[in-house]
Amino acid sequence: DATATPEPEDEADDADDADDATDDVDADATATPEPEEEADDADDADDAADADDTDEFLTSITLPDGIVCLHAGRGATLAFDEQRVNYSCEGEAEGVLLGEMSTQLDLLVVTYGVLVEGDDGMELDSSEEIELRMAEVTLADGTVCRNAGQGATAAFDEGRVNFTCEGADNEEWVVLGDMTVDMDVLTATLAQLADGDDGLEVGDSVTAAVVEVVGEEVEE
Repeated sequence: DATATPEPEDEADDADDADDATDDVDADATATPEPEEEADDADDADDAADADDTDEFLTSITLPDGIVCLHAGRGATLAFDEQRVNYSCEGEAEGVLLGEMSTQLDLLVVTYGVLVEGDDGMELDSSEEIELRMAEVTLADGTVCRNAGQGATAAFDEGRVNFTCEGADNEEWVVLGDMTVDMDVLTATLAQLADGDDGLEVGDSVTAAVVEVVGEEVEE
């Protein structure tokens, strides 16, 4: 009995068990995510990127009469005369900003509409184009830029100095040339001026998103 050896069948069973254990370890070590898991990870990354983008749209426009218009969101909303309601405005009237905006130098042009309750829901009662001068703009990083005025000011190949800004590093930056607008995204060319051999010259420059605009009347 002391020298008894396992029966052949027992040896085969032991070998099979060892092979199964090795297979389990190999399977765990080489396991790859299921396609569905990979797709979920990609969706999460896309959602994060989308969230970053939404932080940079123009969220607030203050009209010359002091009425503040706030972004209506990028989801489903009302539309009139094929113009989407992009901003809802405070005040006694049901005011909205319709369609796309346009810019030239320090001017912003918007379409202001007034809605009324009709038999089938809200209807557009009237609309007008408002041209306002951007007196102050706030960039996505919190930098505030103020209008440089309508008199003589510095100009460079990149454009006229239309706004002066003070960055977080207390360095003076300027907004050059026209701002560009695409639906609800307003962007500016922000540049740092430096002393050159022949006077001021443009140093570093970046494109910055504008998130708030305070407007004033355009004097004739």
